[in-house]
Amino acid sequence: MMIFGIPNRLRTDGIPQYKSIEFKEFCNHFKINHEISSSHHPQSNGHAEAVVKGMKDLVKKCWRNGNVDINQFNSAILSGGLHQSGLVYQSGYLEENSKL
Repeated sequence: MMIFGIPNRLRTDGIPQYKSIEFKEFCNHFKINHEISSSHHPQSNGHAEAVVKGMKDLVKKCWRNGNVDINQFNSAILSGGLHQSGLVYQSGYLEENSKL
């Protein structure tokens, strides 16, 4: 949050960690609108599934000798023309306009 600011909205699946009292208090404290999508219906969260697939493909392409070539990975990520904050805010999980 120090780098990208506080999101207006956060969309997650329904795993227990995101349903905890502590997480609810965290969202309330920072005035984050928490939306839960169904983890049993990936089609309802199609954008997230597409992002995950793209990241898996990228990791496979950057895999060298049992490890990810971090320089190649970072270069591929940043070659899209987005600033690091854009990578986060354009992912579909966080809205572009933060509160900070």
